[in-house]
Amino acid sequence: MNWLGHNEFGKGYKNWHQPIIHNDTMKINHWLEQWYLFYLNLLEKISDYDNLILLSYEDLCNSPDTSINLIKKLNLNTAIEKNHFISTNKIISEKFDTELLEKSNNIYKKMQYSSKNILNK
Repeated sequence: MNWLGHNEFGKGYKNWHQPIIHNDTMKINHWLEQWYLFYLNLLEKISDYDNLILLSYEDLCNSPDTSINLIKKLNLNTAIEKNHFISTNKIISEKFDTELLEKSNNIYKKMQYSSKNILNK
Protein backbone atom coordinates (compact mmCIF):
# COMPACT_ATOMS: atom_id res chain seq x y z
CA MET A 1 0.00 0.00 0.00
CA ASN A 2 2.94 2.33 0.55
CA TRP A 3 3.70 2.69 -3.15
CA LEU A 4 0.07 3.74 -3.70
CA GLY A 5 0.45 6.45 -1.09
CA HIS A 6 -1.98 4.78 1.31
CA ASN A 7 -0.63 4.89 4.82
CA GLU A 8 -3.94 4.77 6.71
CA PHE A 9 -3.23 1.22 7.94
CA GLY A 10 -0.80 -1.64 7.58
CA LYS A 11 2.98 -1.80 7.86
CA GLY A 12 3.52 1.72 6.54
CA TYR A 13 0.85 3.25 8.77
CA LYS A 14 1.20 6.96 9.49
CA ASN A 15 -1.15 8.90 11.73
CA TRP A 16 -3.26 11.53 10.02
CA HIS A 17 -3.10 13.44 13.29
CA GLN A 18 -0.69 13.21 16.17
CA PRO A 19 -2.40 11.15 18.89
CA ILE A 20 -3.33 13.16 21.95
CA ILE A 21 -3.97 10.33 24.39
CA HIS A 22 -4.06 6.99 22.56
CA ASN A 23 -0.76 6.03 20.94
CA ASP A 24 -1.12 2.24 20.80
CA THR A 25 -2.21 1.34 17.27
CA MET A 26 -3.26 -2.09 18.49
CA LYS A 27 -6.01 -0.59 20.64
CA ILE A 28 -9.38 0.57 19.37
CA ASN A 29 -9.14 3.88 21.23
CA HIS A 30 -6.24 4.90 18.98
CA TRP A 31 -8.46 4.45 15.91
CA LEU A 32 -11.40 6.17 17.57
CA GLU A 33 -9.17 9.13 18.43
CA GLN A 34 -7.88 9.28 14.84
CA TRP A 35 -11.47 9.22 13.55
CA TYR A 36 -12.42 11.98 15.97
CA LEU A 37 -9.45 14.20 15.09
CA PHE A 38 -9.94 13.69 11.34
CA TYR A 39 -13.64 14.58 11.31
CA LEU A 40 -13.26 17.40 13.83
CA ASN A 41 -10.69 18.95 11.49
CA LEU A 42 -12.88 18.28 8.46
CA LEU A 43 -15.94 19.91 10.03
CA GLU A 44 -13.92 22.99 10.95
CA LYS A 45 -12.58 23.35 7.41
CA ILE A 46 -15.79 22.73 5.47
CA SER A 47 -18.22 24.82 7.48
CA ASP A 48 -18.38 27.39 4.67
CA TYR A 49 -19.19 24.90 1.91
CA ASP A 50 -22.95 24.69 1.36
CA ASN A 51 -22.67 22.23 -1.51
CA LEU A 52 -20.62 19.61 0.31
CA ILE A 53 -22.64 16.64 1.47
CA LEU A 54 -21.19 14.27 4.05
CA LEU A 55 -23.26 11.12 3.76
CA SER A 56 -23.89 8.68 6.54
CA TYR A 57 -23.31 5.14 5.32
CA GLU A 58 -25.87 3.96 7.86
CA ASP A 59 -28.44 6.35 6.35
CA LEU A 60 -27.65 5.03 2.86
CA CYS A 61 -28.17 1.48 4.16
CA ASN A 62 -31.25 2.07 6.27
CA SER A 63 -33.13 4.92 4.60
CA PRO A 64 -34.13 4.65 0.93
CA ASP A 65 -35.04 8.36 1.08
CA THR A 66 -31.36 9.23 1.50
CA SER A 67 -30.44 7.68 -1.87
CA ILE A 68 -33.50 9.14 -3.55
CA ASN A 69 -32.82 12.63 -2.19
CA LEU A 70 -29.16 12.40 -3.19
CA ILE A 71 -30.05 11.47 -6.77
CA LYS A 72 -32.50 14.39 -6.93
CA LYS A 73 -29.97 16.81 -5.39
CA LEU A 74 -27.34 15.80 -7.96
CA ASN A 75 -29.87 16.00 -10.82
CA LEU A 76 -29.11 12.46 -11.91
CA ASN A 77 -31.46 10.72 -14.31
CA THR A 78 -31.56 7.33 -12.70
CA ALA A 79 -33.98 5.19 -10.80
CA ILE A 80 -33.27 3.26 -7.66
CA GLU A 81 -34.42 -0.29 -8.12
CA LYS A 82 -33.11 -1.53 -4.81
CA ASN A 83 -30.83 -0.41 -2.05
CA HIS A 84 -27.30 -1.65 -2.80
CA PHE A 85 -25.85 -0.65 0.56
CA ILE A 86 -25.50 -3.30 3.23
CA SER A 87 -25.09 -2.53 6.90
CA THR A 88 -23.32 -4.78 9.37
CA ASN A 89 -23.54 -4.56 13.11
CA LYS A 90 -20.35 -6.08 14.42
CA ILE A 91 -20.20 -6.18 18.19
CA ILE A 92 -16.91 -4.81 19.54
CA SER A 93 -16.17 -6.01 23.05
CA GLU A 94 -13.04 -3.92 23.66
CA LYS A 95 -13.52 -1.09 26.15
CA PHE A 96 -13.83 2.39 24.67
CA ASP A 97 -12.75 5.71 26.07
CA THR A 98 -16.34 6.77 26.87
CA GLU A 99 -15.63 10.51 26.72
CA LEU A 100 -13.94 10.18 23.32
CA LEU A 101 -16.77 7.98 22.07
CA GLU A 102 -19.34 10.56 23.14
CA LYS A 103 -17.42 13.39 21.42
CA SER A 104 -17.10 11.26 18.28
CA ASN A 105 -20.82 10.45 18.31
CA ASN A 106 -21.62 14.16 18.62
CA ILE A 107 -19.50 14.94 15.56
CA TYR A 108 -21.16 12.09 13.68
CA LYS A 109 -24.62 13.46 14.55
CA LYS A 110 -23.60 16.96 13.35
CA MET A 111 -22.47 15.55 10.02
CA GLN A 112 -25.62 13.46 9.72
CA TYR A 113 -27.83 16.46 10.52
CA SER A 114 -25.97 18.63 8.03
CA SER A 115 -26.31 16.12 5.20
CA LYS A 116 -30.02 15.58 5.86
CA ASN A 117 -30.63 19.34 5.77
CA ILE A 118 -28.78 19.68 2.46
CA LEU A 119 -30.50 16.67 0.88
CA ASN A 120 -33.96 17.79 1.97
CA LYS A 121 -33.70 21.34 0.58
